[in-house]
Amino acid sequence: MLLENIGIYEWDVIIEKVCTWSWVGVCASENFNYGEVAGTQFSGWVLGSNGSCCNPGNSLNNYCPPFHYDGAKITVHLDINRRTCSFTVNGTKYSEVSAWNNLPSKLYPVVSLKYPGRFRDEFDCKKSFDVILHI
Repeated sequence: MLLENIGIYEWDVIIEKVCTWSWVGVCASENFNYGEVAGTQFSGWVLGSNGSCCNPGNSLNNYCPPFHYDGAKITVHLDINRRTCSFTVNGTKYSEVSAWNNLPSKLYPVVSLKYPGRFRDEFDCKKSFDVILHI
């Protein structure tokens, strides 16, 4: 589902099966290549399992501790009103990603993972939407 214009959205992603790398966040549909990793694309804004926030134009290393294990729970906090994003990892909420202070007004949830990785999503029933999976 498209998240656009106004609103605050939150959703959880749980790593059921860990893999070499995984990414959780948002993407814009324009110029997004679903055959590539979300963390390497200019139209993707994601938190990597290495603890870094990635967007080729505005990345931030050491945003949080790595979460390379089964059962890790990542919550995405997207504020379309302010065009900002932050994450909670295993119950610890981290600050807004300072480099991402002007996100596009139209975004989609996105996760990227490598085989044999597996995610499960948990959404607030008031604001449910589909997750775009990159496998």
